[in-house]
Amino acid sequence: MKRIKYNDRFKRRACPICGCTEIEYNHGYAEYPEVWNWDTCAECGCVVGYEDNSPWHDLWHDIKKEGIRSKKKVLEFIRYFYEPNERIRTIIK
Repeated sequence: MKRIKYNDRFKRRACPICGCTEIEYNHGYAEYPEVWNWDTCAECGCVVGYEDNSPWHDLWHDIKKEGIRSKKKVLEFIRYFYEPNERIRTIIK
């Protein structure tokens, strides 16, 4: 898997945690009209986008909107962006 340097991750839409460029699309099995979809990093499992009966939430867009770039602040932002994921908690600590 291709990895991107930290400073270029936001321009190239790579995972903000590990820099992987491969994204996996996942969907929950909900009956219509319910919507439950999410995108995760193929390497570490970080959720980079989701929709849960709401408009699509994109991690890169939200980070850009907040104007944050430091690793520490990005990791804090990611903690509140998605539902807890055991694999990510170990990377963030």
